[in-house]
Amino acid sequence: MKIYKNGYTTGRPTIKIDTTYGRKQLKFNNYCFKAFAAERLPDSMKAKGFNQRILEIPCVYGFPEYDISEVVNPAGDEEFQQLLDELLDARNKLLIYRLQHHQEKTPNIKVNLKNREKQLFKPILRVFQKTRTMNELLPVIAEYISKKRQANANTFHAYLYGIVKDLLKNNNSYELNTAEIWASAIGGLAGSEIAGKPLSYESAEFGTISQKMVTQIMKDVFGARPPKHHGTSRKLVFMKEKFDKIGQIYELKLEIKVVDGEFEDGADEANGTHSGDVGLDKHMEKGA
Repeated sequence: MKIYKNGYTTGRPTIKIDTTYGRKQLKFNNYCFKAFAAERLPDSMKAKGFNQRILEIPCVYGFPEYDISEVVNPAGDEEFQQLLDELLDARNKLLIYRLQHHQEKTPNIKVNLKNREKQLFKPILRVFQKTRTMNELLPVIAEYISKKRQANANTFHAYLYGIVKDLLKNNNSYELNTAEIWASAIGGLAGSEIAGKPLSYESAEFGTISQKMVTQIMKDVFGARPPKHHGTSRKLVFMKEKFDKIGQIYELKLEIKVVDGEFEDGADEANGTHSGDVGLDKHMEKGA
């Protein structure tokens, strides 16, 4: 798990103990693209940070034209051997390209992504910037981000965010009564009241919740604070700027934009491409 969590940032090696000749501590640089298969995701509590760093691609049973196990072991079959030669040729060209351009710097790029989303997707956008591939990448990345945000939108915090957002809009005020928040919260959930506990509610979706829990979330997560002057009712004051920032976590709509300024000379502004200054195709076409 350390390899996967550290391996998406350069300069973050993983420490391993080599026991070949005694015990020797070694550092391994593991920054690279990683893909793996599993029957299920790791536990959401034990591997929360890990799950945030992966893109889940559901797999289904397929019917490929060729069996890869036969292609890599042709056993004298001419068709399989030809396919294997094509794979090896592509691999060798990619390796040569990598060696020839290893020292080239990848220009920075500015995108309208923040935090974990930026960490996950900015590197690949940097690699393919100003190429035709970028036009295909942007909608795909937007779809993955929307799916991840959808997962956040199904949490209790996201549900409360929607409740508070509607109350702030309807009341035209950033000061809300805690009793009003509680009433709106349980009013939109299927469930039943708990006998002997008037300020608790057994919801079908989120389990047992209480007004005390909801009020604490308002303070700890949404940054609400009691007003300076207290009245007869308990109220909370929300800060507009902070509440709007929190909303970026739960809002699902997103259009990824590259905001790195104007195109350089020779660029095709219609599709965001340069006349061949980035990418493997340019070198392959020139016979490099």
